Amino acid sequence: MANKYNDLLQGKDFDLLIENGDFVLGDGLEQEVATLLNLNQGELKNNPLLGPNLNAQLKGSSREQLERKVKLHLEMDGKSTNRIHYDGRIVTVDAQYN
Repeated sequence: MANKYNDLLQGKDFDLLIENGDFVLGDGLEQEVATLLNLNQGELKNNPLLGPNLNAQLKGSSREQLERKVKLHLEMDGKSTNRIHYDGRIVTVDAQYN
């Protein structure tokens, strides 16, 4: 399902994208997922339980545990997952808005 809202888009370095002196708007699902995956629990004041703590998970969890935790936290943020894959280095997520 497509996002019914436009978001301010960010570049790979998480800086806001600007073109012709104006902010760039578009579907922000990919950047929302990337931001969520970088969160640790307690970093969001309005939802302190949100954040999969991936840095810690990557060091000591099985692939199945990591994928389960990513799915849980995306669902907590109102997204459903079609596919989550962890190959030992990279987490790949195919998600959509609920």
